[in-house]
Amino acid sequence: MLFDEIQKANMDALRNHDKVARSILSIVYGKFKNESINQGLNAKSLPDGDCLNIIKKTIKELDEEYEGYMKVNR
Repeated sequence: MLFDEIQKANMDALRNHDKVARSILSIVYGKFKNESINQGLNAKSLPDGDCLNIIKKTIKELDEEYEGYMKVNR
């Protein structure tokens, strides 16, 4: 399942001291957990379709944040 892959990638990034990957994967992992709580599910039983929607939404949010930072020269 996609949730397990994200969780494993998050732990690998932590072990490899990859701060960028770790921060992004942590955001996605946290959103997976929040959505599973909202749906009343165990996080590991969250459908892959929902996981993909969360990833797409997160990418869009991060792109918007990046554009905002670039506009103010940060």
